Amino acid sequence: MGASAAGFTPLPSPEQVLAALPVGRPDPFAPVVAPAQAAGPAAGSPADALRLTGVLHSRRGPEAFVQLAPGQSGAVCVGPRGRCSGSGLPPLLPPGWSVERIDVAQGRLLLNQAGQRRILSL
Repeated sequence: MGASAAGFTPLPSPEQVLAALPVGRPDPFAPVVAPAQAAGPAAGSPADALRLTGVLHSRRGPEAFVQLAPGQSGAVCVGPRGRCSGSGLPPLLPPGWSVERIDVAQGRLLLNQAGQRRILSL
């Protein structure tokens, strides 16, 4: 007595399951997610990959838009780790980093990491 004769529905084969999977990305316009990189000194300084992509003045004050790596970007505000209070988003910068100043008129971002300052410009 077979599975269908007993009232059971036969399971699909592994090939049928794989053939039913969608091909491609669910959202082709979403940023490509890069594999997670190792943290720590061996991974290089995050400042090496940090790029300023825009600045604006919002109701929260000045904000800067930065890209840390492909697929990892967002807004930073003045303060520890660049966290924008009220945004509900986690801080974008690593621990020990802070945003000292955002100059919207000049298109500049002043960062501090353990006493070392870095200025990024548009």
